[in-house]
Amino acid sequence: MAEAKIQHYVPQYYLRSFIDAKDHLYVVDRPRGKFFRVPTKKVGGELYFNLINVKGIDPFAVEKALSEMEGIVAPALERVKAAKSLTTEQDRSAVMNLIAAVTLRNPKQRAAIGEIVDQAGQRMLAAGLETRGRYDEYAAAMKAEGTPVRETMRSSRK
Repeated sequence: MAEAKIQHYVPQYYLRSFIDAKDHLYVVDRPRGKFFRVPTKKVGGELYFNLINVKGIDPFAVEKALSEMEGIVAPALERVKAAKSLTTEQDRSAVMNLIAAVTLRNPKQRAAIGEIVDQAGQRMLAAGLETRGRYDEYAAAMKAEGTPVRETMRSSRK
C-alpha cells in the first residue's frame, strides 16, 4: 500500500459528517473572504504533514499510528451519532481522543509547540556547549557516531 502524500490534521471520516448531497464540504475561507465547495480529501490536510525525519524511525510512523487510532475513533463516532448519546465509557473516550487529536494536529498548534521545543533545544544546546570541555565531549560523541564536526568554537571561558 502506498503511503499517503496528503496527510490530514482534520480526519476525513470526521469531515464526511458535514458533506452535502454531492459529497462536498462548504468551506468558508475567512481571511480571503471566499466560499467554495470541495471534497473532504482537499481540506484539512497538507503534503506530508505528519512525516518525521528521525534516524532509525519510519518516516510514516506518526501517520500509521494516527490511522490506527482513527480505526477505533471512527466507528465510535458513528455509534454516538446513531445513538445520539455518549453513554458508554469507550465511546466517550474515543470522542475525547478525537477532540484532543484535532486540537493538537492543526498547523498553528504544531507551530506553537515547535517553537517551544526549538527554544528548549537551543537552551539545552547552549548549556551543553558552555565551556570548551563540554564542547570537546559533544564533538567526540559526534565523531564517534560518524558525524562530521567543524572545529569552530571560540570561547573566552575555559
